[in-house]
Amino acid sequence: MISFDEAKDKILNKKFNKKIHSGYDPEDVDEFFDDVIKYINSVAEFYNTHLIKEKDSVEKNANIKTLLDIKDEKIRELQAELADLRKEGFHYQALNDKLKDLEKKMAQKK
Repeated sequence: MISFDEAKDKILNKKFNKKIHSGYDPEDVDEFFDDVIKYINSVAEFYNTHLIKEKDSVEKNANIKTLLDIKDEKIRELQAELADLRKEGFHYQALNDKLKDLEKKMAQKK
């Protein structure tokens, strides 16, 4: 595929054969190609601008995904820690209840 600059040079440097009895005015042809180049440049600029914005957007999305992955991992860690604390808390609560029951029984035996 031909590059943008090569295509532009090819268009700008195009030479036409002149016919004696008919043909195009070379100045009109040059003016037309100048307009074509302006249009091509504006399309290339538009494309490059949006390509840069899209690239930035993709990078930002990747960074956001990374941050979300880190936060998700932290949430999983905290959920596991909370589950452990609940399990331990229930265990300690059960021990506490047993101690209270024993204290009541001992108080009743006195």
